[in-house]
Amino acid sequence: MKHRKTLRSERWIGLLHGLAVTIGVALLSLHPLKAEDRSYLLPTYGPASVSMDKRFCRNAHTHVFCLKCSIYYPDGNVSDAPPFYRFIPKQITDVRARYRRCGPAYLEGEEVPEVDWYEHLTANVTAITPKTYTLLIADEGFTGGAHGFHSFEYRNYLRESGRRLGYKDLFKGDFNRTLTAIAERVYRRSKGLAPDADLSEEAGWLENRFVLPENFAITTRGLLLSYNTYEVTPYAAEPPEFLLPYSQIRSLIDPKGPLAFALDPDHAVTVDDEEFDARIHLSVAKIDARTLELNATLRYFPNADIAYKRSWFTLQFPGIKGSDALLARENDKGSRLAIYPAGSRLYNYKAKKHIHARWLEVELTTTDTDDEWTVHRLRLRLRLPRKRPFVVYYRFARQRQDGTIDRLDDTEKTGQQGLPNALLRWGE
Repeated sequence: MKHRKTLRSERWIGLLHGLAVTIGVALLSLHPLKAEDRSYLLPTYGPASVSMDKRFCRNAHTHVFCLKCSIYYPDGNVSDAPPFYRFIPKQITDVRARYRRCGPAYLEGEEVPEVDWYEHLTANVTAITPKTYTLLIADEGFTGGAHGFHSFEYRNYLRESGRRLGYKDLFKGDFNRTLTAIAERVYRRSKGLAPDADLSEEAGWLENRFVLPENFAITTRGLLLSYNTYEVTPYAAEPPEFLLPYSQIRSLIDPKGPLAFALDPDHAVTVDDEEFDARIHLSVAKIDARTLELNATLRYFPNADIAYKRSWFTLQFPGIKGSDALLARENDKGSRLAIYPAGSRLYNYKAKKHIHARWLEVELTTTDTDDEWTVHRLRLRLRLPRKRPFVVYYRFARQRQDGTIDRLDDTEKTGQQGLPNALLRWGE
């Protein structure tokens, strides 16, 4: 799970948007992309959803106790929703049934608790590939005991038929032993563990034996392998999660199966995230032998408790220095785009001083509103770099009305401004 970290905004705003914004944008003289000049991109979808909640309260001598139940899932009856949405309500019948059962029966034989109870159920489309989609099912709450509970599950399906997929549908032959061995190598490398390191002693596992998780998500970048609580680690430890890139397992992929797209190193890649009352969709696709296209969609939705007034979405390209690599760019009228080529003056928040940029940086600034949904889009075309893989650092931050700034914290790389960034690779 991602955690929020706040910063005071006075220096952020003054320095980040100060000297180089106007100069950086002026360096480019580009034409907007034509509507018909669009490549195939893996889609992202809007707020077609069902949201319900119910509340039950009981009077005690000293207080009023309440139980709140809520559920959120994609709406399969919206006319402009993607075709596979129609499968989802039946695929989460068990989740919807759990919501229906949530009620006064939870308290049978119980004394009226001192602390309110709740249960929140969600089902979201968390990943999409040319042939598949993945639902993330989450159940969290508190219904008594020493602590609350949280569980999640990935469910993978074929977009055309809605059929559920397992490991055996993705790979050819007797794959299990080889897949497990490769996954263990990738996991150990991601955690900095030696090949012979004891998993129970150095990684907190219950046993010194690596096993594939039952839980995985099919993404455009690889298989996201995720363990649930108690599966390989105790409750007090955060369950492991790591990405198994397709570049490591191409020899196992069934060329006639749902992962056939991943046999091409140049396939389009996407990443989706949801944080700070916003959904982020970022995609990179090859247009022709010389051109990459990057698309970002930011969808904001309101929060009754937190009001935002400004957001920043920043991209850094370690393999690119000059703005001449940007062949075209397009952003909507409700946002401002700043271009910082290598050599531009930027503020490094870790060193607390100005630096000269080492590589190209692009930042989209948006002004938040109180609308029910606000959507902002950014589109870039770049000269295809010679170095593979092509790497993009990205970060997202939102400023609250009280001046503090929320940003993602548990990310992969520290960028040239000393702030944490997530990572997207293309062309592996």
